[in-house]
Amino acid sequence: MDRSALIAATVLAIVSVVAVTVDKPWRMELRRAVVVERDERPGATEDSRRTLARIQSNLERLGADAPLWPGAASEPLETVVDVVRAYRAHDWGGFDHLAATVEGAAAERLDGLGDNVVPANYLGRLRAVAAAETGNRARLARLVALLRSVDAVLVLEAAGTEALKSHPYDLVARAATAPLLADQRRLDGSRLRLPCRMIAGRRQDFEAIAARFGELAGPLLSCPVGVDKTADFGLMERVASSPKATAGEIVAPLNMSGGPARQPVGPPPKPWDRDAAIAFMAEDADAAEPALRQAATDGVGRLDLALFLHAFRPQSPQRDADVRRLLGEIDAEARAKAGADVLQAAGAPVPYDGTDDSLLPVLRLAAFTAIAEIKPEGYANGYPYAIPCAVWLRQSGIRKAADTQSLPGVETDFWLTHLAPISGCLAGRGSVPGFPEGSVAAFLNATADADGGAYTNHSKLPRYPLTYSDGERLGVPLLFEPRRLLALPEPVAATPYQHWSYLTLGNHAVWERLTPLFESARVDLALYFHAQGLVEAEAGTAATKALFALAYGANCGGEPLPSLRQMLIDGQEPEGILVVAKSREHAEGTLPPYNCAATSPPDPLSVVAVANPQALAALWPLPKLEMDANARNSFGKTPLMEAARIDAIDSAKFLLAKGARINADTWQNSGAPTLAHDGRTALMYAAASGSFAMIETLLKAGADTFQTDTKGRRAIDYLLGFGPLPANTRLAPSQRAEAARLLY
Repeated sequence: MDRSALIAATVLAIVSVVAVTVDKPWRMELRRAVVVERDERPGATEDSRRTLARIQSNLERLGADAPLWPGAASEPLETVVDVVRAYRAHDWGGFDHLAATVEGAAAERLDGLGDNVVPANYLGRLRAVAAAETGNRARLARLVALLRSVDAVLVLEAAGTEALKSHPYDLVARAATAPLLADQRRLDGSRLRLPCRMIAGRRQDFEAIAARFGELAGPLLSCPVGVDKTADFGLMERVASSPKATAGEIVAPLNMSGGPARQPVGPPPKPWDRDAAIAFMAEDADAAEPALRQAATDGVGRLDLALFLHAFRPQSPQRDADVRRLLGEIDAEARAKAGADVLQAAGAPVPYDGTDDSLLPVLRLAAFTAIAEIKPEGYANGYPYAIPCAVWLRQSGIRKAADTQSLPGVETDFWLTHLAPISGCLAGRGSVPGFPEGSVAAFLNATADADGGAYTNHSKLPRYPLTYSDGERLGVPLLFEPRRLLALPEPVAATPYQHWSYLTLGNHAVWERLTPLFESARVDLALYFHAQGLVEAEAGTAATKALFALAYGANCGGEPLPSLRQMLIDGQEPEGILVVAKSREHAEGTLPPYNCAATSPPDPLSVVAVANPQALAALWPLPKLEMDANARNSFGKTPLMEAARIDAIDSAKFLLAKGARINADTWQNSGAPTLAHDGRTALMYAAASGSFAMIETLLKAGADTFQTDTKGRRAIDYLLGFGPLPANTRLAPSQRAEAARLLY
């Protein structure tokens, strides 16, 4: 920081103390001075997501009458903060002038993005709704429209013009239309919101404005409440007046389930729904049939019913007529979509005669044309039709539909090969009796934390116990032919992700959660394989190899090798760590390639060492280790942030004494995957999982409670579970309430 910047920061910090002393006496308990820090990283000023965070942070400071942090002089959209200031001061001349300036800048930027990027008449719709308001609410309506214009520009610019040409972004819903585009999905829900305190005396105005704009405006205020409460202005009014009193009421419920619900042990109460009918048709065909008939309104439902009648109802003229009718409807719809190559691959139509073979052409055609595509809840894309597991097990001839090797032209057609019907036993549509689906699913669902999840980091999309993509390679052997699993490669570590776990403290925590799940699944699988005919030793080997093969990146890096980082994470004594550090030329040892599991390189040693405060202090003077209080990992986390996350308070105090930047945030533009809620601070990490003492320590050091991440979430949101993480479980309810008061 140069001399002029240092002087400016000092003046602002002093002003913060004065403002806090005069207007908010209770804050003097902890917030001696907020440390204002400029981010000197390349691109930090210009990045659109950072601009969103900067504007929201200053809106929060404005709402509390706290000094603002410097904005980017080159970004006219940040003037929207001055528009809000003029509104609160009833400076209507200044309001109209500044609003017109920002409106013009936003319109020019949106025009520059092109018609194929910006939704048709988006600005016009905002202006029309605002113009319909009269009286005292007219300017509030204009302000809401202005905020949506500004954040629309920044969201679209962050999404990228080239990507938007092929995958437009839904500005009204604030959601990506292409789930595979991680850069867009990270923007979901990004909206500027007026400071929560502004609801005081304006509840009726906000209720009227919200009703007039509807989904076009989305959440209007930054009060720390759940997404289902953003229109509950009575609640937000109470939160704004007393965050401590309402902390217990507004804390987000913990949701630790992750992944799909386990299959119930027995059939649920009747009448069954479609899912129960698919899962338990073999146990009670009479209970399954009504639900399947009711669901036979699309390709999947008709095919489910036809296969059920074929497998579980005795031959009769009525049954055969029902099956022919269903197959005919499916065939007609599929042929309207199919080309000549698909028709040839599916096979010539055969009249249904009660045999498995007579079902195959229509079954293949429905899958090839996606007439019977399965779309699980929460997924934008589907997967090929999955034959109910009970049918798959009962009618062996049906399984030929999944075999594309003998069909003309299919074995060389990538898309048809991957569109062929699959076994529902491999896709959650029923289960194989005796197979330990629950424990295997629990382990594989938890591996999302190790392999990076689907689409974007920190995504917890559910995954099936055995995905259809595993198919013949693993699925069929796992369920039906376990002896084939013995030919799989020998695992190189004792448990999945063992070596990978020493890259970061977060990795190690994931590994510690995964290991007991792995052991439980391994034991259950071994018992199942033993029942399938393998001897005890073979069953254990097959179970271990299968789980390693199913978990992406489980062998990452091979066998763990001794390293300084491993000693630190394992909590070995500082004396021994220091001896090793001084005696080795490369104290890190051999690290695994980081691209074989989650896509994050190793954390700097100073980040890893916070878990061992005494060792951290002992290693700090060694020049070759390059210990740095402000080192960053691949997504921008510093040692202080990691200390706050794991509640290593002694390490936090040590790092602050060594010059750790209290209000640094995680944003980075290195090209590595970034967090969806980027721009996290040490205070946010402490609020999410630290102790009350850690929160106090950071506040006394000058942590800014008004700073937001790139989704506009503050530390209080992290505390209460309205950021990307569950509510803080380390704090007792009374401590959480007091922390809410301090962080508000």
